[in-house]
Amino acid sequence: MGKRPSNPNGADSLRRAGKGSEAGIAALKARADTHTSRLRPVIARLRAEGITTLPKLADALNAQGILTPSNARWHPSSVRNLLLRLTT
Repeated sequence: MGKRPSNPNGADSLRRAGKGSEAGIAALKARADTHTSRLRPVIARLRAEGITTLPKLADALNAQGILTPSNARWHPSSVRNLLLRLTT
């Protein structure tokens, strides 16, 4: 087996640079919030068209070429997470 690359300082160097997990989490949340805002009217339109189940919503979003915030395909669980964000 080869040697695994690693950071000898672990996450300490990131924390000292102000780039620790808090900053990363805040950036992810901000991106997800922006994405959610953009999808609000899309979800409303799909629901008005009678597409209401999680799998059908995922299929519709994928068919339209709309990706998740992490540039992935939609799954029922990711649609559920989106809908939870829309209610908060």
